[in-house]
Amino acid sequence: MSQTYGGEVDLSVIEGVTKDVFGKLIDVIPDTFKLQEKIRFNNAAKIGEKYTMPVALTRSHGFTYNTGDAGAFALNAAVAATHKEASVTASEIVGREYISYKAASSAKGGAESFVPVATHYVGELLRSTRYRVEASCLYGGTSIATLSSDITGSGTTRVFQINDASFAPGILQGLENASLDAYDDEDGTTQQNANAALTVDFVDFANKRITLTGNATDMGTIATTLGSATVELFFRGSEGKEMTGLDRIARSTGTLFGISGASYNLWAGNSHALSSTQLDFASLQAALVKPGNKGAWGESFKGCISHPTFADLNADAAALRAVDSGYSESIKQGHNKISYVTSVGELEVWVHPMLKQGEALLFPLECFSRIGSTDVTSGVPGSTDRFLAELPDNAGYQIRMYSDQALFCDAP
Repeated sequence: MSQTYGGEVDLSVIEGVTKDVFGKLIDVIPDTFKLQEKIRFNNAAKIGEKYTMPVALTRSHGFTYNTGDAGAFALNAAVAATHKEASVTASEIVGREYISYKAASSAKGGAESFVPVATHYVGELLRSTRYRVEASCLYGGTSIATLSSDITGSGTTRVFQINDASFAPGILQGLENASLDAYDDEDGTTQQNANAALTVDFVDFANKRITLTGNATDMGTIATTLGSATVELFFRGSEGKEMTGLDRIARSTGTLFGISGASYNLWAGNSHALSSTQLDFASLQAALVKPGNKGAWGESFKGCISHPTFADLNADAAALRAVDSGYSESIKQGHNKISYVTSVGELEVWVHPMLKQGEALLFPLECFSRIGSTDVTSGVPGSTDRFLAELPDNAGYQIRMYSDQALFCDAP
């Protein structure tokens, strides 16, 4: 039986109101989370333990050539096309938030007075869960930031420099109090914080620095590693348990979804290095030649880049654009997305605030899908109930969000 407090509202009232709030919020994907907005969750492709899809990796090669005057000539043996099954395992994410009795007591005037309170807590948890899913869609299997040096501090608190190329403002926004792990590489070979989680104290956007608190021994290990190499940061407990993100798919040359890119060139991703030069139309065209060489002709590509890189492209587009006599004295200059026609196909480029500043990710949208047992939901899996419960040992309620999904590409 649910308990009451103050003689005003009990759990059944809270449940009724929050169900209404959940229903209004849960299907909305803010346009900040662009990959989730553009790559919709495929409800028809619900999976159990794994999702499998057959893919063709080579052509049939059982052909025989002849001049036409050799009579009943012998045929070469059949060489069948290679088909293999790609398999994908979904990644679960569970988010929790508390509503105190004091916050909930505003419901004493009934449902109408509780809706703003519930909307705030539920909405914030939903946005935070969407944020984690978006980060996984982009960088699942890779780090969220790379530390390049130990700046100041000693003992349990230190300030670290984030590598310029790995700086992703959209991921680092509001990261204070988050728990992180540190590894010596993106493959999670050696965990640097073996004793305790790292806690984010502050992110200095102007200088691209992050202040972390943790176990003193762990901090010393990180500082030692930074003396000769970089250190990769991950959300706590995510390494090896996230979905494979777009960045990892694009750079994959080994085994992806159970198939070897080293054995089949059509299953390997494509990367294009610009060194220290800035992104422009010419470099975008050069990058798209690589998927074009593997048959990606006539595709409609999407490209997401960081704010600073988009500024470079904007300047490049402005330089390419001729200003004729039809323009007035007041000229509107600049773009919020840029479309190009390339030898491979059309490319539309837009800003993604969570993208690392040293990267641009170009991909054909139709080759991607989000699959799994459920997109972000407040519902209990296999039930019509919502994640709402009274805390047994604390004065308040707990709400949860759940996701079980993976990003899949049928033509890396």
